[in-house]
Amino acid sequence: MICISCKDSNRYDEEALNELEVYSEKIGGEDAIKILVATDYPTKSSVIERAKEMGIHLVIVDEDIKEFKNKLIRIIEKKQ
Repeated sequence: MICISCKDSNRYDEEALNELEVYSEKIGGEDAIKILVATDYPTKSSVIERAKEMGIHLVIVDEDIKEFKNKLIRIIEKKQ
């Protein structure tokens, strides 16, 4: 199971991480792949560290859609 949450800003925080954690656990269990996709890095640097601790992959989208796709593929293949 792959759970992806998307944020179109830099105004996401630990609450967004917790939401992704809860839903991924309910739907996919402990083996779910958790990805938070955003258009910018979070305003709070602690969110990046907390995401790592929670096993959530943080992917920042820029204009290079091919690189975005490759990042997602690498995350998914690493888990298998």
